Amino acid sequence: MTEVNQVPIHCETCQKSFDYTIYQNVNVTETPELKEKLINQTVFQCTCPHCEQKYFIPYILNYQDMDKKILIHFFPKEEEMQKELQQVLIDDQTTNQDFLDSGYAVRYVGSCDEFFEKLCIAEEGYDDRIIEIVKYYCVDRMLKKNIVFDRILFSNQQEAGVGIYIVNGKQISHFIPVSEELLQIAEKQLEKAKPEKDLLVDRYWAQIVASVGEE
Repeated sequence: MTEVNQVPIHCETCQKSFDYTIYQNVNVTETPELKEKLINQTVFQCTCPHCEQKYFIPYILNYQDMDKKILIHFFPKEEEMQKELQQVLIDDQTTNQDFLDSGYAVRYVGSCDEFFEKLCIAEEGYDDRIIEIVKYYCVDRMLKKNIVFDRILFSNQQEAGVGIYIVNGKQISHFIPVSEELLQIAEKQLEKAKPEKDLLVDRYWAQIVASVGEE
């Protein structure tokens, strides 16, 4: 069920206050109109009605897609996510057990980039575990070619199309389409590794999975 609240925001420009709408729990099956706001990143944007100063204010949010059976716990800060995840692991995942028993993919993310990337992956119908392994192989390729970059992400929101984007600073330096060959290689590696825990599927998870079977 989608849960909506209003929180007061103090505008640093005009020193006046206004209400900011936040969605702490978003069920895009019940409220599909929110999916586009999440994917295009406007869900965390607001404008002061008094002076029109624009703000980007991310907040903790739980995203659920009942059709695709996806549950994402989003935290704006990595340390907040790690703290919550550690407690979940101590509780032996009982926090998410009903969803896991129902066949949901449950994920924890600790940055806006990761959150929006997960949404794009889900929208394209890919398994995020497969995409993370593909990204790891792309990183390995970039490093071997001595290509400088600071981010690598999957996106369907760029002009080049759906695929892996290599980013350095604010510039996209390379684009790698997600080929069937890459997907098959990653899928075989996932089957070989058989990871037991996948609440946190990120580059470190992918590195561990991709290294299984290496001599």
